[in-house]
Amino acid sequence: AIRWGSGSLLFDDSEWRSPAEQLGAALVRADFSTITTPTNYNPPGATEALPILLQRLAAEVGHPELAEAPLLIWGHSAAGVLVTNLVAAHASRVVALIGYHSGSAGGAYLNVLRSIPALLLAGGKDVAVRPEVVESVWTRGRAAGAPWTFSVDAGADHASEDAFKRANRLMIPWLRAVVGLRLPASDGVLRPLAESGLLGDPRTTQVTPSAAFNGNPLAAVWLPDESSARAWREVATSK
Repeated sequence: AIRWGSGSLLFDDSEWRSPAEQLGAALVRADFSTITTPTNYNPPGATEALPILLQRLAAEVGHPELAEAPLLIWGHSAAGVLVTNLVAAHASRVVALIGYHSGSAGGAYLNVLRSIPALLLAGGKDVAVRPEVVESVWTRGRAAGAPWTFSVDAGADHASEDAFKRANRLMIPWLRAVVGLRLPASDGVLRPLAESGLLGDPRTTQVTPSAAFNGNPLAAVWLPDESSARAWREVATSK
């Protein structure tokens, strides 16, 4: 979790600690001190620094496996630019990315990121990053065949703790599902994610298995499993 905006909420949230423990994962908050304003949120050298920092962390806590562990990278708002760059630079070890109320994902790196699952969340009351901005990012990714999930919480603002807590109902089941699909059995290589799972109609919120979807699948929301699909429908139909 990038320590910007709601990154500290995630790190301190007991709802995230539990699945991390169950998955045998480390929950890490990365603090890039130069992320201070909307014009300086992509610190130079960050992509090169990440593996160095992970190696140092692995040594300090006595868990050498952390140095090369698969990554899921989460960022809020302006930190989405940094998330995109980090994921693109280390794509071979990235399980997935989550952009929370952020308008950045893909861009110049879309050809790399299109193979990586992404959850892009927007808030209906977010005036800093409007839902249509996040949707436009998702639309470009889906058009390129990316396994990306998009959802709008109609009642969520940009950065309140209440909005973040509500987002957990989708973020956590989505995370569990994607980790299960991508983590390797033994060879250390992340499994590629073929277009599978379920598809959600963003207009009707109807969910259908990919093979039975009636319409353009690249205009539908990709969903990794039934649990995340139920959570997506709950968010999509909430007021």
